[in-house]
Amino acid sequence: MAKELKRLLFNKKTGVLIRDIPTRQSLDGLNLDKFSIKEVEIDPIAEVYDGDYATGTIKSVDMATRFSEKAVNNETTSEIVAKYDLHEQLNQLRNAVKAIGGESLPAEFTAMCTHIEDAIAKGKTKKATYAGNDAYEYLSNDDIATKAKNATDFS
Repeated sequence: MAKELKRLLFNKKTGVLIRDIPTRQSLDGLNLDKFSIKEVEIDPIAEVYDGDYATGTIKSVDMATRFSEKAVNNETTSEIVAKYDLHEQLNQLRNAVKAIGGESLPAEFTAMCTHIEDAIAKGKTKKATYAGNDAYEYLSNDDIATKAKNATDFS
């Protein structure tokens, strides 16, 4: 693809790239006191601007793939939650602490466990009520999964 003129907006104090401003956008009326602008010729498909205002360069996207710690952390969290959602993790921990602590658990912890157990029991009652009453259209997780599977089944 052909190179395009890009206007890059940087934090004037730190030199950090903030974003690009479309060249068709007027800068009239913008207060640019805290920003620096650099115009570069770049292939938007095959190239990327990498770095800050003073030392940044245009690099080919076929160079080493960049991963951020945040992205890896998010991926890891997604992998864990896909198998053990947050409720499952907390229930496992709660049950383990109860099993280990026996009678010597703090009153606050036992009160929390009682509240959680009551809420779970109420939830089960609500589900049974909604599922067994024609006045409601109740969709279980299995119903939702089946609908999603059928919606994407093109075979």
